[in-house]
Amino acid sequence: SEVKMNREPFRFEERLKYLQEYGSHCMSFSTLQPNLSYFDVPRKGYLAYKQYAGTRIVLSDPITAPEHYTDIIEGILHAHPNTCFVQVHEPIARILNSRFGFFVNAFGVEYFLQRDLFTRKGSSNIHKRSHELIEALEDHSLREYLRGNHMEFVRRQLTAALKGGIKIAEQEPNRWDIEKLRKLSVEWLQTRRVAGIETVFLTRPLTLHTDQKLGVRLFVASALNSDILGFAVLDPMFRDGQVVGYFCDLVRVRSDAPRGTATALKIFPMSKIFQEGYHFFHLGLSPFSKVGPVFYNDGAGRLEIYTEPRKDLSVERVDRKFVTSLFRMNFKKGDFLYGARSLAFHKERFRFQEEPVFYCSKSKIPLAEIVKGFLLSGINPIRQLALILCRRG
Repeated sequence: SEVKMNREPFRFEERLKYLQEYGSHCMSFSTLQPNLSYFDVPRKGYLAYKQYAGTRIVLSDPITAPEHYTDIIEGILHAHPNTCFVQVHEPIARILNSRFGFFVNAFGVEYFLQRDLFTRKGSSNIHKRSHELIEALEDHSLREYLRGNHMEFVRRQLTAALKGGIKIAEQEPNRWDIEKLRKLSVEWLQTRRVAGIETVFLTRPLTLHTDQKLGVRLFVASALNSDILGFAVLDPMFRDGQVVGYFCDLVRVRSDAPRGTATALKIFPMSKIFQEGYHFFHLGLSPFSKVGPVFYNDGAGRLEIYTEPRKDLSVERVDRKFVTSLFRMNFKKGDFLYGARSLAFHKERFRFQEEPVFYCSKSKIPLAEIVKGFLLSGINPIRQLALILCRRG
């Protein structure tokens, strides 16, 4: 087929054109991050991947029209059968399972909010300490979103930031102080579990010089008589050549910033994005969160995740039980690697909508494939475990 023939790689401008036409999921812009390889198909689109020790790991969904999903997937599998897919959505996972015999494991959930669901009617029971500051916010929809007992954590965080004098403002690209932002980023990285190492692949690294030219937006947190205390980087999401929303890709905060600064760097940009008329605001992936067995529900014609045993004969289990157990254990016990549980706790507090994503593989040794994925992301599980044991020893 046309996809299996020799292909000339796209120029960056060609790949960007496909991204602006079809890059509607939160990881679409991340396919432009440095050090990725590409499977480009003329007149259709592309896949982004990394390769390690003979295994190709594809990053999220193909950047193409839905009618070309199967052709592009078939093309990359023909070119390199030892390929797996990570953080793909249900339609892609279903194709990989039904057409190509892949196992499908739940990989986590993505959190997003649609503009038309931004205004929520909640309880007026707002804690007194946060009442005046929240009610003083100019955006009526934001005030409504923050109402109710279910939003107490976010209100408390936001109130602490406001009491600390935090102001959030967008900076135009020609005013970015890249050196200060990089310095803050380096300091922030030292506070992470994998100290000093910037994770990549599933998280787009900081590339400010490139971002200035590609429609990425930067919001900074500052207080009276203070320098930059934190910043948020928002990646654009596209459909049919138009920006339809933004993904809050990076939030980095100084250790001496007031409590709640990181929350403010999500809430206030979200408010502005929706005021400008964009349709989506994403917080992205919470890996290994809400993982359970995956079944193909023949009646519904889709893959579904169940946390309770199923005896229904109309559903067929399509995940590897070992991988599901491994991901669950990583969520519960693997904070030394990534901090998945604390990340999930934080993102769940925003009460966004949730969408499951999947890891799809045919490997006979999935554990080796998963370790390769960690290594490609800049995380060395063996090294981290050894450091923990040394500290305890």
